[in-house]
Amino acid sequence: MAQPSPSFPFLYRPMVAAALGAGLGIVFFRTLTGTGPLLALCLFSILGFACWIKGLLPLRTFCLAVVFALLRVALLPELSLPSSIMAPFVQAREALLHITGRLFPQQDGALLSAMLWGDKSQLDTSLRAAYQGAGVAHILALSGLHVSFVAMALNWLTRRVDIRLRLALTAMALFTYCAIAAFPASLLRATLMCLCPLSAQAMGKKKDQASSIAFAALCILFCAPSALWDIGFQLSFGAVIAIAMLAAPLTERLPFPRELSESISVSICGLLGTLPLSAYHFKELPLLSLFANLLILPLVPLAFLWSMTACFLGLLYYPLGDLMAPVGRLLLNGMNGAATAVASFPLSLMEVPKPSLLSCFLFYGAMLVLSRFCLLPRRKKGVAAAGLFAAAFLLMV
Repeated sequence: MAQPSPSFPFLYRPMVAAALGAGLGIVFFRTLTGTGPLLALCLFSILGFACWIKGLLPLRTFCLAVVFALLRVALLPELSLPSSIMAPFVQAREALLHITGRLFPQQDGALLSAMLWGDKSQLDTSLRAAYQGAGVAHILALSGLHVSFVAMALNWLTRRVDIRLRLALTAMALFTYCAIAAFPASLLRATLMCLCPLSAQAMGKKKDQASSIAFAALCILFCAPSALWDIGFQLSFGAVIAIAMLAAPLTERLPFPRELSESISVSICGLLGTLPLSAYHFKELPLLSLFANLLILPLVPLAFLWSMTACFLGLLYYPLGDLMAPVGRLLLNGMNGAATAVASFPLSLMEVPKPSLLSCFLFYGAMLVLSRFCLLPRRKKGVAAAGLFAAAFLLMV
């Protein structure tokens, strides 16, 4: 791995530089009119060549990624699997949605259809509003939380298997799950990030969280550049980037047992990572999100894995699934009750004015400066982060 240059104040990750460049290239192609994209292509080609001559590796990678992204969007359509390949997964999805509705009638089935298979079409408006008001709407969107449950179960089932076979089985299972759920960006991101550490372990390499995030973003954007504008894509990556930057140092500073500190720090960082995006897209902030996550999240893996097992068993032999369903319904009722109770507090959701894009970028810049990826001395990091946070909030007022 390339070592950071003294003149470059951040840890250099080629994959991260490439992902940032690709994102900027997609933005240029969509926002620039007329000959703007062509001029950007020429400009960044020249800059990339100049950086290559000067040995400025981070900027060279960034510029070349911008050029590649501009060419990719201009020359290739968005990629998707042929309907003939997707047909079996569509049939499996319909069968699973049907058995979920039979085993878990009414709102329990609608909630599980969203949690397990990514179908929110039957979800009651009031229940959806309760989860949004409590700040735990991410439970309803297939993402890293759900992939971690599936991966945890797969890891336990294959714990005695060779790492390469485990990687192959996990990849097959997770990509099948993605196909059944119609490849939502957040689920695909989580799947790729889950497979990166396993791949590194299988090849005897060190895992790197930042590179895993960037690799997932590059894969998604290469297949579907328009995903960059998807709110789910932005929220998913916003949360996981904030967790990667700040969760570990925050965990070390919390005066609680290790597991509780990790849970609190991940919840705080996930909230911080989605805060500007929530304000920008929805003009509201969930003030009790941290409390709601600590209250509800312990129930989620139990409800998820138990109910998913019930659905698969119900497909094979309905009475077995029906035997397991009451426990799943009990867990779901606990989740719904907790979300509704938290959302009923007067200050659970605060309306805010829509922030500018500049204030959002300044907010994320401040978090980056505070992270371990910034190589500035601690005192300078504090001053720079405080200045960026202050500027972000002043622009929001």
